[in-house]
Amino acid sequence: MSARPATGSARLRDQLGTWLIAVCGLPLVLFAWSYGMLESRHLVSVHQARLDAAAQTAAAALDQYLTLHMAAIEYLADYQSRFDVEPISLSRDLASMRQRFPGFLTMLRTDADGFLRAVASGRTLQEDLDYVAVKRSVTDRSYFQVPRDSGQSYISDVFQGRGLGTDIIVAIAAPVSLDQQFAGVVQGALRIANFDRVVERLNLAEEGLSLDVVDRGGAVVYSNGAAPRPLMRIEPEPTGGDDTRPDALDHEPPRFSSVSQLGMLGWQVIVRSPGTAIAQSRRQLQWLIAAIALVGMLAIWLAIGRVVALIARPLELIKQDIDRLDVQSEVGIPELEALPAGASVEVHSMREGLLHLAERLSEARRGWIEAMAARARSHADLERVVAERENYIAQQTHELKRALAAAESASVAKDQLLANTSHEIRTPLNGIIG
Repeated sequence: MSARPATGSARLRDQLGTWLIAVCGLPLVLFAWSYGMLESRHLVSVHQARLDAAAQTAAAALDQYLTLHMAAIEYLADYQSRFDVEPISLSRDLASMRQRFPGFLTMLRTDADGFLRAVASGRTLQEDLDYVAVKRSVTDRSYFQVPRDSGQSYISDVFQGRGLGTDIIVAIAAPVSLDQQFAGVVQGALRIANFDRVVERLNLAEEGLSLDVVDRGGAVVYSNGAAPRPLMRIEPEPTGGDDTRPDALDHEPPRFSSVSQLGMLGWQVIVRSPGTAIAQSRRQLQWLIAAIALVGMLAIWLAIGRVVALIARPLELIKQDIDRLDVQSEVGIPELEALPAGASVEVHSMREGLLHLAERLSEARRGWIEAMAARARSHADLERVVAERENYIAQQTHELKRALAAAESASVAKDQLLANTSHEIRTPLNGIIG
């Protein structure tokens, strides 16, 4: 009797592999994706925190730099407020202060009407005196007007110098008073390019960061990168820490920036990062996640092989054992292939149960064969007895038929005798009577 073909939808090993991939592989992929997203966000957060710290440090350093130079101007203004001196002494004081603070491109002292009394421009003392000898007025400059009107020190917005140079400068001025009367201002033209000295100490370039300083009007007054040129107008950046745009991660490489306020002037210090470092870190992270996923899938593949060896393969062997079992065989149960060493107790119990069932079926078949043989013998005996009885009955029937025939023949002879006798008797009697 041929075995029925299998009607299952899929092999057990395929089903186990599918379930293992679904149960282990999908969570692994989800974990790798979630870990990648969280780690990427963490990298961005750390990078942004570095930018915020760099922006705040740069703003504090530049603010300290400006404060230091303002203190120098205020000190000189206070010193010159004690007594009035000749222009040559004023020029020497300015030159001495300029030498101590080389960030000043030029320094000057005006009178109460805004005309220059002394300058220190880095040239010879005589050239400075000759320059002042020509009446020159700075009354149109804010660094003269504001201290005169307010009596307070003043730092101007950036502008391009004239007369003694065309550098991009910021003017720091303080009023001079003699006998409690306004007597002019002391002004130092601080070169914005000198911010390089401050920025270099921050090591921003080594970290791949650029720094821009933007004034209140949105003009770039300083940049250590190759981006905007000085006094170029840009859109003002929002103040506050994190300025990472929502689409920063959508660019390759992403863009990051951080803004800090320069308290003394209300300027903005913007530290920018092209994002190459974070992009490289993200690529390394992606490779790491890919490696983890690959190792995980390899582990799942090995687990599938192990599960197949522990479950599917023993079941296949049991199925082969069932196919090889022949309860009609006279040699008994054939020798079966050994199960894998890692087969579970349940699989061994299942095989032993099947073998026990096969033995019972074989015993039952032998009993059935013996019963059928006994039945055949009984049937033969019955047929023999029936045949003997039929033969006996046939003989008796034949004898009865013969006896019946003899009886019938005797009866006919008797009737004939009686008839003849009656006729012979009746004839004489009829003669006598008649």
